[in-house]
Amino acid sequence: MSRVNVLGTGSLAETAAKVGARFVYVSTDFVFDGSRSGGMYTEDDLPCPLGYYPLTKFAGEGLVRVHPNSLIARLSFNETWPYPKAFTDRFTSKLPAAQAAAQLAEAALSELCGVVHLGGPRQSYYDFARALGADVEAMTMADVDSTDPLPVDTSLNSGRWRDYRRKK
Repeated sequence: MSRVNVLGTGSLAETAAKVGARFVYVSTDFVFDGSRSGGMYTEDDLPCPLGYYPLTKFAGEGLVRVHPNSLIARLSFNETWPYPKAFTDRFTSKLPAAQAAAQLAEAALSELCGVVHLGGPRQSYYDFARALGADVEAMTMADVDSTDPLPVDTSLNSGRWRDYRRKK
């Protein structure tokens, strides 16, 4: 994973910069530890990844950020809900995959550079799963017996993106 998310990303970003091409990097809301009450992280908030995957995505961001004609799009999405249960006390700004793809394509074609958060409203994982049409049972963080830290609220503030779209 680190070879793709870090080394591969760095190589692609550098090559794009050499030929004068725009580079768009898809990152994740999990670059944040989710510990802030109410979530709604902005592009200016300091990431603090909790695990290996988000750490590699954040490292990739660092290699992209040095190139001026690049865009780092942080988002989270699902096509379907793959689990029988979903958290009522864990929050996200996930989008259905088709909406995420549309926002990402629009952002890629924009003149925005740096970091932008794409996403929907802050909602529980349970509410998101239900909105996808999943027949899921509710669960809480207390129902999970895990030593791995789980971020509670990685919802993203997409204000920069909304402001850009409003001005178009």
